[in-house]
Amino acid sequence: VAMFYNNKAAVAFAREQYANAYAYYKAAAQSDPMFSVTWSNLGVLFRVNGMHELAEISYKHSLALEPDVTNTLANLAVLYRQTGNIVEAEALEKRVLAKRNRNPYYFLMLGNEAYRNVDYAEAIKYYENAVSLDAKNHEAYFGLARSYYALDDTESAVRYMKKASRNAPSDDEQQLYEHKLSVLNQLARLH
Repeated sequence: VAMFYNNKAAVAFAREQYANAYAYYKAAAQSDPMFSVTWSNLGVLFRVNGMHELAEISYKHSLALEPDVTNTLANLAVLYRQTGNIVEAEALEKRVLAKRNRNPYYFLMLGNEAYRNVDYAEAIKYYENAVSLDAKNHEAYFGLARSYYALDDTESAVRYMKKASRNAPSDDEQQLYEHKLSVLNQLARLH
């Protein structure tokens, strides 16, 4: 129920309907006061509306419930930067960076962003970081395959598509990769 209310609040927040967002976060907190995400999201709402003291209280409450949530730590660092508390901000930013550097999905996200920005060489670096942290990350292998294909390196694209297929968590995803591999092999024969 708390997740439902958080989702409703996020929609209201995106529409800048802050009073509605607050009402949904309040309902979320009432339905599950231990759900740390609510308090972190409420902190963002307060920060955006210039209520810095309430934002800090919300973030700290969220961290008291779940001390190592990266997004909450990052949001608190943003608040500290905005309010001139640079020492605290930098300390939190170091913690966030250390956590992100151990998270393959962080690098997968960066790779996807670089790919969307048509920076395939940069995308490859990020996907390789993801694979170095999680050798079974089929999404990172797929990212490598499509990045190499975009760079017209079909041989590498085929190699990584095979790895994506081998590491796919379900038969359906494995079949999808096999289909893409078949298409890649056909294109490679045409070149």
